[in-house]
Amino acid sequence: MPQDVEELWCMTLGPSLNLLDIKMIFRGTIDACIAHPRDIFRYACVKNATQLIIAHNHPSGDPTPSKQDLEFTRKLIKVGIMIEIPVVDHLIVTKKNYFSLAESGLLDFGVHNSRGTEPSVASRTDFEFLNACDFDSK
Repeated sequence: MPQDVEELWCMTLGPSLNLLDIKMIFRGTIDACIAHPRDIFRYACVKNATQLIIAHNHPSGDPTPSKQDLEFTRKLIKVGIMIEIPVVDHLIVTKKNYFSLAESGLLDFGVHNSRGTEPSVASRTDFEFLNACDFDSK
């Protein structure tokens, strides 16, 4: 992936946390990637996903989530709960580092699923996903 533009990738997981598919969903500009939840969840539904992990890069090299990153993640979590495909992590990746919203506790926006519990976090390592996303190619 070119490091001068943002890209948003999705990893779909099955019921046993098995990896179903990985795909780049959007490519943006140097500091933005305009994405819409409906397109992400359309892809998840086509792949018959039961959970979803999102990742995007920050070409600036700073993996700190922006206000827009957090708001977008909040929207994804709400939609995921409504259609029962929870977002279990959102990773922000740079050439040297990454930031996991799940590891940092930032996935808890006070949003609960229909049973009143927090969305579960996948037990697979984030590095499996990071290695599958070819952020340095081209």
